[in-house]
Amino acid sequence: MKGSTRGGSRQLAQHLLSDENDHVIVHSVDGFIADDVEGALQEIYAISKSTKATKFMFSLSMSPPSGVDVTPEHFDAVILQVEERLKLQGQPKVVVIHEKGNRPMHAHCIFSRINTDSMTAIEMGLYKKELNSIAKDVYIQNNWQHKMPKGFLGNAHSDPRNFTLKEWQQAKRHGLNAKQIKATLQQCWQCSDNRKSFNAALAQSGFFLARGDKKNVHLAVDWNGEIHVLRTVLGKNVKVKDIKNKIGDADKLPTVAATNAIVAMAQSEAHIKLKEELALRHKYELKPIKKLHRQELKDQRITREKQYKFHQQRQQKEKDERQKHYRRGFKGLFDLITGKHRQMKRTHEVRQLAADNRDWDERSALIKEQLAERQILQTQLDIVKERQQREVMKLNADFVRTAHGQELPLKVNQNEQQNITPTIPTMEFH
Repeated sequence: MKGSTRGGSRQLAQHLLSDENDHVIVHSVDGFIADDVEGALQEIYAISKSTKATKFMFSLSMSPPSGVDVTPEHFDAVILQVEERLKLQGQPKVVVIHEKGNRPMHAHCIFSRINTDSMTAIEMGLYKKELNSIAKDVYIQNNWQHKMPKGFLGNAHSDPRNFTLKEWQQAKRHGLNAKQIKATLQQCWQCSDNRKSFNAALAQSGFFLARGDKKNVHLAVDWNGEIHVLRTVLGKNVKVKDIKNKIGDADKLPTVAATNAIVAMAQSEAHIKLKEELALRHKYELKPIKKLHRQELKDQRITREKQYKFHQQRQQKEKDERQKHYRRGFKGLFDLITGKHRQMKRTHEVRQLAADNRDWDERSALIKEQLAERQILQTQLDIVKERQQREVMKLNADFVRTAHGQELPLKVNQNEQQNITPTIPTMEFH
């Protein structure tokens, strides 16, 4: 579970409704005049113009662990807890559910932070700590303890390869995997014992050691000129003093500008040509799988639309049948006086709830069936993408070694050298 305060209503609406997802379900739009996602978020923006708030929304992402069955009711229950703990009760909100790849459905809830009574933004306080606490409770309440992330047990158990949105966007710009890049840098750190061997490990994996132009921080610059702050990517267990002890002071390293000049010189025409050739080959490798994937999604959406129309028609028919039970005229007035009308209304409400649950069960069964279908193709796609990412990183690493002017030996054993870029499952981000 992750949360953030933010602006950018139009961009967020585009992300929530993006066709990058296999299926998008607008679960609810509450507290707005508009009944669509984009209109609702634009309303939040319009109201915020009367305040000083620039981050007028609170964006909540809920991603259940793999291999569990979830329903919209699970997300509703979590949202109620978040509203209570973060003092967001009664605030307008939008809930959108996504399905993508072989993951279980995940949800996004966007709250308005603007209190219309005081026309100020609600203070979110230590919301990250509160969300972690709620997430722990959700795992326990749903008997998912065996899938609980180790990070919930304390920082010492957290996955050091977890990445931020900025790190993911950096990797995505160049068609790489953020988790794979982070794991590679951490492997370089683990298999080196001083600045020379760490620099050699970076060169073998396609990175340069550098320092910040404005602040003397230790950096790794990749082949594309992207900057990775070592104290961030190496995980919470590696402190700044550990970096200084192994590498030395940052002011003794070349600046980012000087490093980028080396990279530019090393990016020869030959490398550019090979990179373009590799990208073209990768594109054609993925083309038949992506074509099958698009057709599969198209068929699934058609099937869902048919089921939705069938449910609507059946619900209307059942509603009409129940309506016939209400008598009119003096007989209807008699039913109102005697309480028979109220009793019948309660019975019909129970039947309506049962009909809603029945429709969701049928819809849920279809979602599970389609997820199983997508998993087969998604697994093939993940394997191909992961191999392609390793090939791109290896090509870059070869030319970085050329830029360093020598084959730099690593002070590690043969097995560590072979595993310097470990295999990491392909990351999916929303």
